[in-house]
Parts: sequence; C-alpha cells; structure tokens
Amino acid sequence: MSANAVPHRRRKPRSGTEYLVAAICVAVMLVMLWPLAMSFLASIKPPPEAASPPPHYLPQSLSLDNYLAMATYHKGIWVYTANSLSVAAMTIILCLVLAVPAGYGLARFPVPGKDLWFLLLLASMMVPYQALLVPLYLMFAKLGLTASL
Repeated sequence: MSANAVPHRRRKPRSGTEYLVAAICVAVMLVMLWPLAMSFLASIKPPPEAASPPPHYLPQSLSLDNYLAMATYHKGIWVYTANSLSVAAMTIILCLVLAVPAGYGLARFPVPGKDLWFLLLLASMMVPYQALLVPLYLMFAKLGLTASL
C-alpha cells in the first residue's frame, strides 16, 4: 500500500430507521414542491383552459402565451427585474455600511449595557415582517417613496 492510500472501510448496513427518515424527507420534499409544480403546470395552459371549471391538473394543450404576456406587459419583465435588483443591491449596501461598523463596535469596545443592546436587536428581528408591512407602506407613502425607485 502506498503512503497516501486510504484503507477501505466497510460500510455498516443501513438500519430501518435511516430508511424511514429518508422516506419522511422525500415525502416532505414532495409536499413542498407540489405547489410549485401545480403553478408551473397552470402557467403552460392556455388561458381559457386555466380558467375553466372544473380545474384539470394536467394541461390538455401547451401554450407559452402567459410567458409572452408577462414579457410584453407594459415595459416588460426585464425592466421590472432590473429595478428590483437595483433596489435590493442598494438596500444591501446601505445595511452593510450601517451594520458592519455597529457590529464591530459592539464586539470590540466596552459599551455600557452591551447585553441589553444585543437583546433589543434580537427582539426587533423577532417581530414578524407581515406585522410591519402596513406601517412601512404608510410611512413610504407619506415620504413619496411608493411607485418609484
């Protein structure tokens, strides 16, 4: 045997518990992917078929009209995607510019009440974002930041 060779280890046989855990993981994965699959199947149906009662899960005919309509809606999806990405990038940069020095200061320097500040920061992250949506929208509307970059 060479110096770099790794001795071959014999695998122990898998137990029934490992198979059960794997089966549960696959089942959870399928439950999570089901809405995505149904959304995709609905997106490739022609509009009259998608709206007809009773609903059919599998499309009778394929159509890319929905994607064409999305690409040509007003300015097109690429303009809206670029707007969203630019706003997200600016938000990330602003958060990093503010958070990195604050985190460094809290970590390196003796700050009175450091534990209290840390707990307040954690508590603010525990507020569900859905509870903040309406107040944030109202605040942005008063500042004139809605429907603009």
